[in-house]
Amino acid sequence: MRKDFSRLPGEHIITWLLRCCDNGASSPELEGREAKQLGSLSKEGGIDKAIRKKAQALSLWRRLLSSVRERYPFSEDVVCRPGKWTTMERGIQYLRELAVREMVYYDPDNAQLPTDPDEVQHTRPMWQKFVRSAPSSYTNSLAVINWKSEEVPTVDEVAGRLQQYEESLSSSLVSAVEKLSQDVRQFKEDISYSPPAQTHIAAVRRVEPISISGVTGGSQQLTLLEAEVSLTGNEWQKHSIVTGPEAPCILGIDYLRKGYFKDPKGYRWAFGIAALEAEEIETLSSLPGLSEDPSVVGLLRVEEQQVPIATTTVHRRQYRTNRDSLVPIHELIRQLEGQGVISRTRSPFNSPIWPVRKSNGEWRLTVDYRGLNEVTPPMSAAVPDMLELQYELESKAAKWYTTIDIANVFFSIPLAAECRPQFAFTWRGVQYTWNRLPQGWKHSPTICHGLIQTALEKGEAPEHLQYIDDIIVWGNSAEEVSEKGKKIIQILLQAGFAIKRSKVKGPAQEIQFLGIRWHDGRHQIPMDIINKIAAMSPPTNKKETQAFLGVVGFWRMHVPNYSLIVSPLYHITWKKNDFKWGPEQRQAFEQIKQEIVHAVALGPVQAGPDVKNVLYTAAGENGPTWSLWQKAPGETQG
Repeated sequence: MRKDFSRLPGEHIITWLLRCCDNGASSPELEGREAKQLGSLSKEGGIDKAIRKKAQALSLWRRLLSSVRERYPFSEDVVCRPGKWTTMERGIQYLRELAVREMVYYDPDNAQLPTDPDEVQHTRPMWQKFVRSAPSSYTNSLAVINWKSEEVPTVDEVAGRLQQYEESLSSSLVSAVEKLSQDVRQFKEDISYSPPAQTHIAAVRRVEPISISGVTGGSQQLTLLEAEVSLTGNEWQKHSIVTGPEAPCILGIDYLRKGYFKDPKGYRWAFGIAALEAEEIETLSSLPGLSEDPSVVGLLRVEEQQVPIATTTVHRRQYRTNRDSLVPIHELIRQLEGQGVISRTRSPFNSPIWPVRKSNGEWRLTVDYRGLNEVTPPMSAAVPDMLELQYELESKAAKWYTTIDIANVFFSIPLAAECRPQFAFTWRGVQYTWNRLPQGWKHSPTICHGLIQTALEKGEAPEHLQYIDDIIVWGNSAEEVSEKGKKIIQILLQAGFAIKRSKVKGPAQEIQFLGIRWHDGRHQIPMDIINKIAAMSPPTNKKETQAFLGVVGFWRMHVPNYSLIVSPLYHITWKKNDFKWGPEQRQAFEQIKQEIVHAVALGPVQAGPDVKNVLYTAAGENGPTWSLWQKAPGETQG
């Protein structure tokens, strides 16, 4: 019994109450001494104490509701799960949680009130909360559902209508498309004359769903059709239109701009938007001196670098590599030799090649220098901490950004001849070494960062942040950011670095820097990362679990009570524990994915009387945890 009604790690109070109700909490009647035997159900001392407080026989459900009400006497203190629901099934779950929250603050002495969340009357405030928490794909559809002023349905009745409404959406859209196709065929047969400014549509060729977003932020699920279109009723052309059950046929301005119509006086007029004035923003990627060559390599105008030399000779033979990499790596070695980045040599040192596939499918030539790194003297690290860079960029609260990424930056830095033999590697019986700074060596990032920093300081670069070869500038206008970006690009090119056009982004109001999405001084999880995490399947062993935790752990700052939520996952990765994937792990896995999907943007710490600080506390088997958040206007959590 205790197992069915115990609160899971990180589970919201209202979600826990609803689960208890669904598990039959209303049926068992318990006296106070029996309730004590259940132990800690809520994982909160105040609630657990109140559950076993009353001596008379009461249903567990009434005990749970009254204990939460006693612990949180004000309804504002108890909120349903923050964030937006993603499917109608989850939406109905959220609707039922709203009903449970209503029940917590019912008059306990009123026997006429319902004891089941599904029987709770669905009020307009509940409906407004439900619609506000809907994803954009549902918002417009839900907004058109009308309720009679005297009608107060139950939650169960509303849930039934929502299910019917969702089922009807897809079928009605198909019917509308079929009817549209029939109508336009008949229209084309019957047409003898039409005004010149009217658009005509012929038979549908292709159908696919599409989501259209409006300027107010909402979106609507419509259908993209490939049809034959004409502005005059003659000269039919294939083009795409958008339509839906409640929408007119929408033809893009890209088509209209190709057409003209004649007014009664015979003047020709082009379709377009003459009254719209747009600010033209020059992107920095169009600057002269940037390269289109994906393999471009610069050469920094500095003396050949003296770097630490290994204290012991390291010679390791080449091991087997990925067969898919053989041809690309062979071509890459020939290319680098032609560019003077590597050259043939004879050396007592040797390290194995370790090809790495990049995100775009291409291969990077890296060498496994782990053995060499172990016997290389230390250097003072000069690379800044990424977290400190985040805090500094947050503090700028900028409106516009530009990022610059130097091409093949390590290969731009020349090495002194006496330092080169230690970097030798062998490919197809030929030994090579690097004439430039190699990838995979422990001190390459430090040396590279320092040389770029020196070049920027020497050129009196405007304010910026730099992490090795990634640079960002910011400002309150596109013009300001553009000027700063131009200056930095000029300094880097004059120093001898190469920059690819594709690696210069902005000016833009939203940009990605160091794998993090930045907008208006706040940083967010990039959408491609969210989609990747949401699509992950449950791990099947310890190694896969550790890999999953590594991915989500990078974003732990965005998730309150992160350590409590993922505690069951960490538990099965411990060396002393066997891998057992059970209900706790499944719950933790799904919950942390949902937390990532609904994670909030983080901004700088604010001060002042209007700032609201929120302290999240929780207690688990391993002790209490807490996190302090600041609530921004309009946010449901920190």
